[in-house]
Amino acid sequence: MRAGLDYWGELRIVIRNLFLPVFLFGFSLPLLLVGQNAHAHSSSNSFILISQTLDALTLRIDLPLRDLDLRFNFDRNRDDRIQWNEIRKSDNALEMWVRGGLSITPANDDQAPCAIGRFDTAIATYPDGNYLSIQAPLTCGELNTTPLIIPLSVRYQLLFDQDDLHRAIVRFRVITSDLEIERSAVLSPSRTSQTLRPGSSSVMATLKNYGMEGIWHIWIGIDHILFLLCLLLPCVFSRSEAPIGHWRPIGRYWPAVVSILAIVTAFTVAHSITLGLAAFKVLTPPAALIEPIIAASVVVAALSNLTKKFIHFHWQLAFIFGLIHGFGFANVLSDLGLPSDQLAVALFGFNVGVELGQIAIVMAFFPIAWALRATWFYRWVVVVSGSLAISAVAILWIVDRI
Repeated sequence: MRAGLDYWGELRIVIRNLFLPVFLFGFSLPLLLVGQNAHAHSSSNSFILISQTLDALTLRIDLPLRDLDLRFNFDRNRDDRIQWNEIRKSDNALEMWVRGGLSITPANDDQAPCAIGRFDTAIATYPDGNYLSIQAPLTCGELNTTPLIIPLSVRYQLLFDQDDLHRAIVRFRVITSDLEIERSAVLSPSRTSQTLRPGSSSVMATLKNYGMEGIWHIWIGIDHILFLLCLLLPCVFSRSEAPIGHWRPIGRYWPAVVSILAIVTAFTVAHSITLGLAAFKVLTPPAALIEPIIAASVVVAALSNLTKKFIHFHWQLAFIFGLIHGFGFANVLSDLGLPSDQLAVALFGFNVGVELGQIAIVMAFFPIAWALRATWFYRWVVVVSGSLAISAVAILWIVDRI
């Protein structure tokens, strides 16, 4: 009889403890689903290429159709397909908008902005969807008569007002009979203009620029963050096996710190390996394959928090899936454009930036987890309910990315 009472008493405790997490999960899931597409792996990007050859100076700008549709309402018949004839109906408004939000000016004197010639439009396909590709000749004074290598200042203010995560990836390429130079920059709402100098960039400048992009990318890469956080959640519990939600809080913080260091180190080593392989073109798997696997890694990391035995083997998960996340970082790095003369420096700077971003996340997470580790709220709401919600969102990422 006593065993029966213990059984039903334990069952009531589990039901009571699960009620609020399940309620919170059901309440928050619609909100998570609404925002999951906008906050998945990559932010909205535009791509600008300025090319100077012996006899021409040209501009190409690729803008994401999904963002343009929000502004110009291309899909007026609401069939969820953007047709070419629907885009052409907005030609005039689109051209005025682009010309008003983009300017290119020689930066070494007081010349007027370059004149952007007649637009030639087409559709370009990227891994994350279709883009409207606009090509036009540029007239920049004497730049069009001789292949002078002088700085160009680019000002870009398109799409920032509707997406504060939007970025413009700018490349300036100079190709002559005896040399080929390319410089790149990333423009954002806080930095809408940049001067590109097609000469030798200093090592420190390259480290700084690519380091900042590494920090930024890990902070906006919600799938990377959720993967890492799911692995870190149980680090404040004892390694002894226990039923879900009944984990014992760890007594001393050093074992927890060691566990966190093991996870972060394994993730760092793994993604550094594949990031380097991809950057040096040794191994470059397609983004269409990598992105669904990254989403799947989030599901595995989240659900591993709901098992008795697997919850303390997270550094192994961090290493295995870190190899895949490295290819995801490489896809972003390739969009930024790597300087051929400082490839190793740029790669190192980006990787250091990613690590600094990770450290900031861990430093924000650990004090909170340590303070709440013994509470019902942390065990059931943060770990159990949070892992369920994260896994549900990541499953939708898998479907969307496939």
